[in-house]
Amino acid sequence: MSTLPDLSRPDAVVAVVSKGHTETPWSEGLLSRSHFAGTDDDTALTYEQWATENADVGPGAIAYRLVRSEADPARVPGCIVFIDIETDDAETARAWIDSVFGALHSDEDPHPGGISAHFHLSLDGKRVLNYAGWTDAEAHRKAVEDPGAPGVARVETPEWHRVLNTPGVRPLGFKRYRLQRSIDAG
Repeated sequence: MSTLPDLSRPDAVVAVVSKGHTETPWSEGLLSRSHFAGTDDDTALTYEQWATENADVGPGAIAYRLVRSEADPARVPGCIVFIDIETDDAETARAWIDSVFGALHSDEDPHPGGISAHFHLSLDGKRVLNYAGWTDAEAHRKAVEDPGAPGVARVETPEWHRVLNTPGVRPLGFKRYRLQRSIDAG
């Protein structure tokens, strides 16, 4: 059985994310490759961890650096939600990521299905990727769609207002995935 990649591994310098399944030959510096299938059974994604910034970034792929993480180590996600954000620059992206964590910590009634948030910043500083762990796809769907349930960015607090109205930040959407397989160099 495959396990999710260890996002806290100290030797991972860069993560490369591409749509579809990448089957390129294993290159020097590649630490792990994980294949995800969309819960809609219509999409696929590859998440690779590299020990160098000289990662093999193919067409349509984006190289990121993990900049901030928080996870409940006692829980294992059954669904990974990749949330894609475009920003004007790295400074805006970092400030926005900090404001998300501030809002999460201010939330008195967080959704119980949320397990982790791993924010990545593209090497050019203009894209943010949140690799978010959830108990399952249904928990995330309810958090996003059910107006009566505790949700994601639904709390009317100054912290969430700041997150949702940060100038220079444009949400590009999200997709829910489940791990198909993961290969580690070690």
